[in-house]
Amino acid sequence: MKTVILLIALSILSCGSVETTTDYTIKGTSKEFIGDTVYVHKYDHFDYLNQDHILDSAVVDSEGNFELLFSYEPDKLVYVSRYKVPPPSYRVFRQTPEHYYYSMCANFFGMSPTIYLGNQENYRISHWDKDNNDSSIKYEDRNQGLLREYYRSVDFRGELADENRTPLQLEPHLAWQIIEKKRDQILKDFKLLNEDIPANSFEGYLKTEISLGAINDYLVWYGLQEESADTPELINQIVEQYNSNEWNANSLEFFKLNERYITHQMNLQKRQEAKYYPSDKDKLSYAKQYSRPDVRDQYVENLSSLIQEN
Repeated sequence: MKTVILLIALSILSCGSVETTTDYTIKGTSKEFIGDTVYVHKYDHFDYLNQDHILDSAVVDSEGNFELLFSYEPDKLVYVSRYKVPPPSYRVFRQTPEHYYYSMCANFFGMSPTIYLGNQENYRISHWDKDNNDSSIKYEDRNQGLLREYYRSVDFRGELADENRTPLQLEPHLAWQIIEKKRDQILKDFKLLNEDIPANSFEGYLKTEISLGAINDYLVWYGLQEESADTPELINQIVEQYNSNEWNANSLEFFKLNERYITHQMNLQKRQEAKYYPSDKDKLSYAKQYSRPDVRDQYVENLSSLIQEN
């Protein structure tokens, strides 16, 4: 009897630790890439040190068709590319991590097919060419088309700059009101405003990208201004939105705000105004204390690996 109970307990424990994966298929058509090999990559920003990011590859046949087959967890981002090199954000965070807060949307997610894996198992890229314009990538799935449309058009910082892209000199509170208005309009356009949306869903991912993208771009603008005496409270309130919602952890904007939040906490304690702190044991202790529970283990593990490398 004791043996049976032990086996049942071990079975329960093992089931609890197994990650659910789904078999996915991405089919595509590209007349320009006939004979080329294409690759589907994991796109996990918190795991940018991972060298095992290729899920599958396929040769584009003589009619321009290809098919990628792989198993992966649902509610994840993948990236289809003609190259074996890591996805773009991996290369930025690996080579120049101090640039984590830069805008990357159009260049990273708009140039090659980027797909959010949801409930469906099959996706199709109906057209893909190398011109890098609005019609260069087309999907049969409406959601993926909406995602690319957003990345090709988003420009929060343009609201706070003149026609030459020079940042405007504005009162920080007024500038934040401008960004909030723009954010809410975009959320409304995508039917995401005031909706109770699960974080781990396509809609939750897009809402996270929009909402936190507004924050990150505002803070970039703010960093270029002469600070006013009454703004620290405003900035703390904005940055604290990191903890205020169920954000989708696959979002690049969430990764950027996570890094900024740890930096913000270190600045408060050290009475500094740094934009970035290199990976060391001090930063690791802040990560363990202040990063959100849903990403803490992965973020801490990544920092630990960077510290060991140095």
